Amino acid sequence: MNGHFRLHPSCVIEVTIPGPIEKTVVNHRVGTVDATVPRDKDNENWPWAPPEECPYNATSGCITDLEGPDGDYKNNEVCISHKLNGKSIIARELDLERRYDFLTINGKKFTGNKKHGFDLEGGILNGIVVDEHGIRFESDKSTTGGGFKICER
Repeated sequence: MNGHFRLHPSCVIEVTIPGPIEKTVVNHRVGTVDATVPRDKDNENWPWAPPEECPYNATSGCITDLEGPDGDYKNNEVCISHKLNGKSIIARELDLERRYDFLTINGKKFTGNKKHGFDLEGGILNGIVVDEHGIRFESDKSTTGGGFKICER
């Protein structure tokens, strides 16, 4: 409105006012792709290696995150699993940093924990049949949590 805009206070999560932007400054290493290496059609992350496989327990039929020594998942953790593809699932544990760490199932992202209203018993994860994309977990570089445990129903 006349060069201004309105935001509801509950919508603002972060505000960043950038300084001058210099196009010659890059704060990360830019990778290169070796064009002589043939494309790996089985790796959707090509030319980078695929993420680690999430730990799977065949006895319990459950997958989980890659827990650290203190029981919490680590920063910048990524894992995938196709062990439960085509199977109905139930969530036994979901304790993720809300809005920053995600469990993706069938293209839908789940985040948060019981404290933020995530209902494990009778929740929206229970009874989902995992499609061909499998399950993906991804954490950011800040706060960690207990993680997840998803089992065959």
